[in-house]
Amino acid sequence: MLTRAFRKVFFSAAMALGMAILLTACLGQGKKEVEGESVAAEPAPAQPVTPVEVVTEEPEATAEGEPAQDSETREALPPPVIPPVKEGVLLSETYPDLGDGILAAAVLEELNSGELLSSGDVVITEAMFQEELTKIPEEVRGDYAPYGFFILQSMATEPLLNRQVRGDSGAQPGDENWEGLVRDYVDKVVADVKPTEAEMTAFYEENKAMMGDASFEEVKGELEAYLSRDKQEAAFNEHLMNFGKSIGLSLNAPWVETMAARFKENPIDKALAQGKPVLVDFYADWCGPCKLMKPAIDALKETHADKLTVVVVNVDNEPFLANRHKASSIPLLLFYDAQGNLVKRQEGMLQEEELKKELEKIGVS
Repeated sequence: MLTRAFRKVFFSAAMALGMAILLTACLGQGKKEVEGESVAAEPAPAQPVTPVEVVTEEPEATAEGEPAQDSETREALPPPVIPPVKEGVLLSETYPDLGDGILAAAVLEELNSGELLSSGDVVITEAMFQEELTKIPEEVRGDYAPYGFFILQSMATEPLLNRQVRGDSGAQPGDENWEGLVRDYVDKVVADVKPTEAEMTAFYEENKAMMGDASFEEVKGELEAYLSRDKQEAAFNEHLMNFGKSIGLSLNAPWVETMAARFKENPIDKALAQGKPVLVDFYADWCGPCKLMKPAIDALKETHADKLTVVVVNVDNEPFLANRHKASSIPLLLFYDAQGNLVKRQEGMLQEEELKKELEKIGVS
């Protein structure tokens, strides 16, 4: 899970328990700075996350995942053990649907009994995983069954990244300058990542209806800030996906195989398997633009049931699925053709006529 330092550095798209996967969708708070009439999407709220145990001799942690002692009295952590790169079959090669986070380049192999993940001094066991599951309310625990792999990934993200920052700086979580060191780590990855003039112009033209009467020059600064965050998120996501190519990182191959099969039981994958075009609507009850679109989405379910599958996903109830599809701004609409290919990803609401045009592109009229 993410400590306070990482949550401050990244714009959190973590929408419920276990949502650390998404440092990738979490950079800064830039999307809050540009939301409004010009960008008709609302950022999902940050949610509390829980600390994760790893096999080290770290001091006892607080509820925020940071050492309880102050920097003058606590015992220093031992130097981080970062193992060399391992050769083998990578997670992303075998299970591309799972390979979009920090475990994408992990090697699949047989581990010691009871181990699910191993990387030097960072080890996550089956017992730790089961303990994490007990933190999910019992009445909804079954809903999380398809997302076991992503729960493990969220458990691994913070200790692996914290170890990198510790190795680079010699500091440790809880030090006075820790948040600054985290920022330095992120800045190295996303330095100079900005949208081009052509990209900003294209976004303006594609979303002109949401800009009101504002000219490109009037909203250029806002668009640059908004699109910079998108590109920075993509750059950091790419960094995470290649993480295992710079360190030794191993996963329990049989366990991952089991989790990959379970993941196919999520609502979106089940809909895609039906062989019809699919429209996915990520929404929340508190989202204003989502409410404005609801009548049109509900009407599609009735009028196009024979040729279109509509999947409505409440990001508060399906946090892992929302994070899997990077639903950090809502409404988010995903348009798939009958072959399961993603044709259009739309952040922000569409007017009814615009919605019909996008449906035509996936063969629905």
